[in-house]
Amino acid sequence: MNDAKFDDYQKESQRTARVGMDFNTRLAVAALGLAGEAGEAADCVKKHLGQGHELDTLRILGEMGDVLWYLAELATILDADLSAVARLNQAKLAIRYRDTFTVNESINRQT
Repeated sequence: MNDAKFDDYQKESQRTARVGMDFNTRLAVAALGLAGEAGEAADCVKKHLGQGHELDTLRILGEMGDVLWYLAELATILDADLSAVARLNQAKLAIRYRDTFTVNESINRQT
């Protein structure tokens, strides 16, 4: 996804954000929402692997969308663009794994 699409999504997501809360409350709701939605996606995988459920791909994708929404909300609260978050992550991974993921670099990483 190019920067403009990430940032357009982030701006559009604000249409459904509750913006009247004080900073700390909004920050907490966004961070807890992000964790909660990620947990729901993980729960689908747990049920598949540990309890014999069919893998519910559509539900996982839906939860991933909720994760993305809360990520966009958290970035907005912190006055950052999603594209900047993505670039920061790419830079961190480029340092951590020079060419590609390796177990050795993962175990002995400096960052």
